[in-house]
Amino acid sequence: MALILDIDGKPIRKTKTFCPNPVAKYGIPDYADSESNPNVIGTSSWHDWWEEQFYYCLNGYYTGGLWIPGRYYFFLNFCSVTTVGKGRHYPMFVDFQYEFFLLIEKIKREKRGIITLKARRKGLSEQVVNGVFNYGFRFIPNYKGGICAGQAVHAEGFYNKFLDSAGIVPPELRLRMRGDAWKEGKKAVYSQKNDIGGFIEKGCGSTIFVRTMFSSDNVFKGEFLNDCVFEEGGEFDKLVPGFNSTKACFMDGNRMVGSALVYGTGGKMDKGSKGFSEMWANPEAFNLEKFWVSGAKMYFPCVAGSVDEGGTNIEDIPHLKKDF
Repeated sequence: MALILDIDGKPIRKTKTFCPNPVAKYGIPDYADSESNPNVIGTSSWHDWWEEQFYYCLNGYYTGGLWIPGRYYFFLNFCSVTTVGKGRHYPMFVDFQYEFFLLIEKIKREKRGIITLKARRKGLSEQVVNGVFNYGFRFIPNYKGGICAGQAVHAEGFYNKFLDSAGIVPPELRLRMRGDAWKEGKKAVYSQKNDIGGFIEKGCGSTIFVRTMFSSDNVFKGEFLNDCVFEEGGEFDKLVPGFNSTKACFMDGNRMVGSALVYGTGGKMDKGSKGFSEMWANPEAFNLEKFWVSGAKMYFPCVAGSVDEGGTNIEDIPHLKKDF
């Protein structure tokens, strides 16, 4: 079994104390659980516990010798996913997801994007919805996210996953939203009455825009985007011109600060496959890094573990694959 490497190319090893999802595993303690007991709101215990969780979401979490990126900590502990046969549940720690979130940290640091070719039902959309868009919407001031596709059904599907996930996080992580994502954008704002009888807009101002590039490729003109997902690139006729038209939305002057996420599903390549193939074959020309999610990537969750010098697995934490 090949070792999983971290963003610095060092082998990933974990110890017996490895627990990347303490909130999902043990639950929110009673003194911080405002959903069950609203009276805890404002207490010092409630405040301290949530301050600690926000710190982990922003700065990452060390456990069992591994650093869990803040985005992945948020995904594992405060987001639920729906899978066939299991229904809604918290995600498991999976090696390919860990690779993906380490890659997100890398491309954010290097000011690049990602192009992914994935097998069906590997959960990548859930990771991007929650670990990129849901996360940015809450933890990045005035965050702007763009969702686009060649067909409305694909853009709507991704956006609906975002709305679904945004509504089931704990109260401390919920945001009031208004607006139309297809027009002015879905914004994390609300109106509050002022002292003179009028209303002022409050909230963090994070916004999600949804567009299709069916008739035009310059659909984000004038917007700044922290992230933009190009959904189902293999069925995206205007993928390359649309990507090139959107590049200006990632710039702060002459500096690129936003990230593009382009992905396609194997077996779902239609008239847009030429553009996706061009980008996949020449990712450097588009400032993208490849991430391939093969059909075997998620068969054995949590397989990244400790090995000795000879490569023998010495990890004695029960692997989740034993439950299969």
